[in-house]
Amino acid sequence: MTVLRKSILLFHTVKYLKFIQIYYRVYYIFRRRLRKYFKFHYPLTLSTYSYPLVLQASIFNKSSVYIDGKNKIFSLLNINHTFVDCVDWDYSENGKLWLYNLAYFEYLQNNEIIQKSCIEIMHDFIDNSQDTQNAFDPYPISVRTVNWIKFITHNYIRDKKIDASLRAQYFILLDNLEYNLLGNHLLENGFSLLFGSYYFRDGGLYRIAKKIITKELKEQVLRDGAHYELSPMYHQIILFRILDCINLLSNNSYQDKELLPFLRKKAELMLSWINNITFKNGDIPLFNDCAFGVSPNTQSLNKYAKSLKLEMNLNIKNLRESGYRKFVKPNYEMILDIGNLGPDYING
Repeated sequence: MTVLRKSILLFHTVKYLKFIQIYYRVYYIFRRRLRKYFKFHYPLTLSTYSYPLVLQASIFNKSSVYIDGKNKIFSLLNINHTFVDCVDWDYSENGKLWLYNLAYFEYLQNNEIIQKSCIEIMHDFIDNSQDTQNAFDPYPISVRTVNWIKFITHNYIRDKKIDASLRAQYFILLDNLEYNLLGNHLLENGFSLLFGSYYFRDGGLYRIAKKIITKELKEQVLRDGAHYELSPMYHQIILFRILDCINLLSNNSYQDKELLPFLRKKAELMLSWINNITFKNGDIPLFNDCAFGVSPNTQSLNKYAKSLKLEMNLNIKNLRESGYRKFVKPNYEMILDIGNLGPDYING
């Protein structure tokens, strides 16, 4: 009976998935086993010549790291932890999400951290992370590579060791694109590849990035401007990534600008939605996978968008596509969630 129940559960899970998800899930499982058997290693001889970029100021990040002699103190997700000498990039005592945030390197965008300390942490990662699995999952690679390129650009850094690591990480990412998951994960892969294509002037990376971003944003941004996973926090994160991509394309001339109008249109639509769903005190409603302090808030996104000369239409009050209803009265605001949970094929 237990086997039967598990089989029924599996069927009712798999029946919602797209064929491409099932194909890549099976493909990655068998490929991983074969590579382990044949002791596969990624090649180390990759062209690492990079090109300086120009980027406007982005959004300040509150997560931080402080180095005092041999101690490296990280403050992530409201949890502090101190590493002595080198960082344990596979440290699991604070949970996998904390470990992922450690590997994201979003603390590089904290302007209060000394540049020398940031470079030291990046070198520590390069020297001591080879045997870790979590840091080289596709999603952390996607977030980290964008943060590295933004930090390098804003601080005018030319470092061959960092460039070589970036190139190798993009090789791993290309080999593990998250077609098995789709959703915001695959979109993050695409945003990262776009940054990599400009940083290394790699036409192959650009073509794949453009294909992923165009296809996924057409599906993932609903007609009322909401992200289709229906989490206001995810919405803010993805909007932030789009704004960064607009920043990249607007200020650099490596490729043609045909992707730029498309991104601007999607960003303006998403800006309108998040401003309509945000309460007057600046908070988002905590629907689905949401928490405060994880994503850039609406005020910061508006400021960033304004610097990129984007516009938003605050007169759009119809949230029907995303399934939300908002009521504003003199003494209260109320938002109701009466829509779907999200796309059927997104297991989360």
